[in-house]
Amino acid sequence: MPARFSPNGELNVAADPSDLPAEVAGKIVSSGSMVRCTNLHLDRMGIASTRKGSSKVSATQLSTPIWRIVEMGGARYEFAGTIIYRNETSIATGLTSARWSAVKYNAYNVVTQAIFALNGTDRKRIEGSSVYEWGIAPPSAAPTVVGQGAFYAYTHDWEKTLGHAPSNSFKFGTTRNGYTCTYDWEQAEVSYDSETRRHMWFFEIASSYAATSRIGVKYTYVRKSGSTVECESNPSAPAYIEAGSGIYVTWVASSDSQVTHVRLYRTLASGAQFLYSEEYAVGTLTAACTKADGSLGTTVATDHDRPPLGTAVIGPDFGGYLFILKDNLLYFCKPNQPEYWPALYYIEVSPPQDAGAGLGLVNGQVYYETRSEVYLIQGTGYQSFFPLRQAAKTGCLGIDGVLGIKGQGLLHIASDGLWAFTGTDDISITNPNFRPIFTGTARGSIPAATSSNMGNSWLLQHKGKLYFGFPEAGATYPTDVLVTDIATRRAVHYEYGKAFSSICVDETNDRILAGDSVGYVWILENASDTDDGGSAISFDWESMEASDQVRRYFPRYAKWDCEVGGTATGQIVLNDAVKQSHTLSGSRNTRKRHVTHCNGNRLRARITGTGAISIFAAEVE
Repeated sequence: MPARFSPNGELNVAADPSDLPAEVAGKIVSSGSMVRCTNLHLDRMGIASTRKGSSKVSATQLSTPIWRIVEMGGARYEFAGTIIYRNETSIATGLTSARWSAVKYNAYNVVTQAIFALNGTDRKRIEGSSVYEWGIAPPSAAPTVVGQGAFYAYTHDWEKTLGHAPSNSFKFGTTRNGYTCTYDWEQAEVSYDSETRRHMWFFEIASSYAATSRIGVKYTYVRKSGSTVECESNPSAPAYIEAGSGIYVTWVASSDSQVTHVRLYRTLASGAQFLYSEEYAVGTLTAACTKADGSLGTTVATDHDRPPLGTAVIGPDFGGYLFILKDNLLYFCKPNQPEYWPALYYIEVSPPQDAGAGLGLVNGQVYYETRSEVYLIQGTGYQSFFPLRQAAKTGCLGIDGVLGIKGQGLLHIASDGLWAFTGTDDISITNPNFRPIFTGTARGSIPAATSSNMGNSWLLQHKGKLYFGFPEAGATYPTDVLVTDIATRRAVHYEYGKAFSSICVDETNDRILAGDSVGYVWILENASDTDDGGSAISFDWESMEASDQVRRYFPRYAKWDCEVGGTATGQIVLNDAVKQSHTLSGSRNTRKRHVTHCNGNRLRARITGTGAISIFAAEVE
């Protein structure tokens, strides 16, 4: 009985090869089902062709592993070991070696997009080649405030006192009326009694004043772009001065390189609200509050907290919120303001013993996942966000194991494979065809996954395909990739001969970037590459099994319909043993190849080799 096999069905390693679908027309058995399809794509119906190749972006090797790759504005940002790189050039060092999470975003009043990234210990904002803190920490100390009153201003003959002309910054101390005072010379000289003199001021320093007659002063650190305030810290602790004595303020310099200005805020006499008074460029450490009460501005903000030291960040949602996962809590920023995270902007989602493992975003809605549960975060903002546990069968194992796809739902990786939560049901995507792989059994050319490191698995969507990378037994990072056509749901297996610890879409250049476990950045699925960094691509295709337990197969010849650009071998497999091998070459050379001295109840066809190939069909009779 002739058997005709073609690659127009599904790859299935879970079922017995003889149980895969087949059709019988007359005396011909035909099937498109496969038990092997490694490093072959099925982009053209009925044809299995060698996948696209891969190549290193550069010869520069970074620290290992590369935890995260983010593309922004055509530049690559790699988080590897304790260093952040831009196009493989170090831009920040001395960080914590941990898995990073990152988003690209900009506040409503900021023109330039930035990367906001964290890893549980470090929080960074990246613009161009500059790495800053994410948000601005408030001043560590209260200001020093002294009185600057005209009541103590008078002229003085500096020649008699000093014996020389003082500089404009000359100061010395004395005591007057029980207060410690300093002198400071004015810029202008005046003529008095035919002698040149200068004005001198007293500045009071007192330990306390009556609350009914005092003015409070605070200051903040500010980052400005032109005249726009992009970010401002929470204020310092207050300092107080007696009302009517004038206000001269000294503050602590910021060690944060992003700070460009300092702002002073003060109260009215006996007031409680701190109102905007003056702004000074960074570098100035002492200045006066000179604005009159009627000219003071807005109240100082006290909700400009920095983000928490979480492990995952996602967003924005439709409301412009970013979300950060920390333990069993979900934090969120002020809408459209990714650097302001008010202290009360969080909700407790899961029990402490079932902490969050990952976050997903589908159609603008946020999902929070533990290892066993999925929660939908309902609501539109502060005081309305609420977690609602979903009817999902499982959760996720890691921050890169969650991916929302429009029309498909929330995809999430569990220990037994890939699931898709649609909002009403949780559907196993890999279990029907690949269940043995995720229960510790290698099948065909696909090795068994290692359950202990499944948390390092990742998901990626690009050009209508879903890429699911998982580590094989004994590996730490993903070594194998199941690639599924989202439209047809047909899956194949890719193997690159290396482990990829991170992956991303380079949106500017419309390509896939991957970071491997030894520190190189690769371009995957590159149409211009016919090999993997100089190594030929090995492929493996095998049909389902034609089985007849009543009558035996006595194959006499085989036909191989292929276009071979590399090396290829066709094999006749009977009862799990290779009975005949044929060297294949040329373009669709379908002449008969003799098969001798073999028979069996179960028949399969297999094609292996390296390089370019397109497989159309194999026929055995």
